[in-house]
Amino acid sequence: MLFPLKRRQFVQGVMAGLGVSLSQCWSVTPQSLWDVIVVGAGIAGLAAARRLQGAGQRVCILEARDRLGGRIWTLNHFRVPVDLGASWIHGSDGNPIHRLAMAAGVPTQETNYDNLILYNSDGRPLAEAATEALYAEGDRLLEGVMAQSSRPTDSLQTVLERMRRQPLTPELNFYFNTTIEHERAADIQELSHQHFDSDAAFAGEDLLFPQGYHGIIDHLSQSPEPLTIYRNQSVQRISYGAPHAVTVETGQQVYQGRAVIVTVPLGVLKKGRIRFDPPLPQRTQQAIDRLGMGILNKVVLEFPTVFWEEVEILNYISERKGEWCEWLNLHAYTGQPLLMAFNAATFGRQLEASSDQQIIGAAMATLRRLYGTGIPDPTRFALSRWGQDPFSYGAYSFMPPLASPADYRSLSQPIGDRLFLAGEATHDRYPATVHGAYLSGDRAAKAWLAAR
Repeated sequence: MLFPLKRRQFVQGVMAGLGVSLSQCWSVTPQSLWDVIVVGAGIAGLAAARRLQGAGQRVCILEARDRLGGRIWTLNHFRVPVDLGASWIHGSDGNPIHRLAMAAGVPTQETNYDNLILYNSDGRPLAEAATEALYAEGDRLLEGVMAQSSRPTDSLQTVLERMRRQPLTPELNFYFNTTIEHERAADIQELSHQHFDSDAAFAGEDLLFPQGYHGIIDHLSQSPEPLTIYRNQSVQRISYGAPHAVTVETGQQVYQGRAVIVTVPLGVLKKGRIRFDPPLPQRTQQAIDRLGMGILNKVVLEFPTVFWEEVEILNYISERKGEWCEWLNLHAYTGQPLLMAFNAATFGRQLEASSDQQIIGAAMATLRRLYGTGIPDPTRFALSRWGQDPFSYGAYSFMPPLASPADYRSLSQPIGDRLFLAGEATHDRYPATVHGAYLSGDRAAKAWLAAR
């Protein structure tokens, strides 16, 4: 509830004396309670609120889900925690998420992407020399993309096929699916050839959380003192035109404050699920429209025992592009017989229309092609459908043709001195990453503190 109990009782007493019930005026009662209202309790929202609370601001977070973390989603469904959303710290050197992990005492473990096995479409392991040759050819093609004279409307796939003067082979489709499409959550046909890889990166190794990413969320929300967070509050309208005030309406309540930081995913903004009054500036709306919201879904299978190789990555050159090409051996990190499959972009979207049993059946058909029909059925499973999630409508942002880093920068700009946007799609150096989202929330909080 918005009021501490004693204040609520006081207001009820005053209203009773006036012959008015609290429910009759509840929609306007909580005015001026908050300096800043933060929309969304993902890592961007938590970072913003943590910065603001540390500066002595009265801040609350409105979260549409009944859990914290947003696209960080640690599931306690198996014998060990498993992440159905973000999994890695991408680049540990100087990365703020790595610093948070160390401060919170959350264990991490390095991923060695070279510790892999690659199967061809017949289900046989590819020879080491053939694997090296495939990756060398893919690398060479990528290096040549930027040297091509192409139109801004050309996709990455268009330019690649123009360079080769023929369609991509199944082997190259595998290469681009696992190295580009899974990273960007979009088909190479959807990606700008000019800007698909224009972001920066931290140096150092990628680190996975063997006990789940949610330790970071718990730390941010509780330390050094708990943040004020209201769950199951799906924001429907934000009014920010009045001087020195904003009003945020959910399906259950109206909240008022001096400013609002909106950290919802780009997919929610693209769907227009929140009404802004006045409407967002043209530059902001155009950036939202130009940028893409991608899909990367996970399927996690638990088995009675391990029947696969003790490598970290299991790769498969599928006959049809992008289908069940990449698997993470979670046994290497957790000691439990778990496999995690990644499916992105077009095939990831197609899977969302299938039933759970159809998806598990398709996953098992691939594993039985690699390891034989005698392998056991999974004992438990979990899967994500980020494209159907009404609080994200996708996994993370990407750069289509005609979009550019300037669109990320447009979304990072304050709208007046009352409305600020944050989230991974508002960071031009580190979009589509947890650290980009975290840094964007901290940036938005600092912008408000400088403007007030």
